[in-house]
Amino acid sequence: MSEQRTALREFLTLGEAAEILRLSRATIWRRIRDGDLEACYFGQRSCRIPKAALDDYIAGSMRASRPGGGNGD
Repeated sequence: MSEQRTALREFLTLGEAAEILRLSRATIWRRIRDGDLEACYFGQRSCRIPKAALDDYIAGSMRASRPGGGNGD
């Protein structure tokens, strides 16, 4: 696979991100609006989520939900 095609796969549509997280597209939009999830805009109507940003969001959500603050106590 070429480097250019690989780079394109580093961005997800809102639908793809919603499917991965098993959330609605509206919830994904709210997370973006609230600043919880990073998004990139290409033009006025094209919004994509960097895969790394989704990975960070998932990791942050997992840490926040651990009993005892996630510090192993």
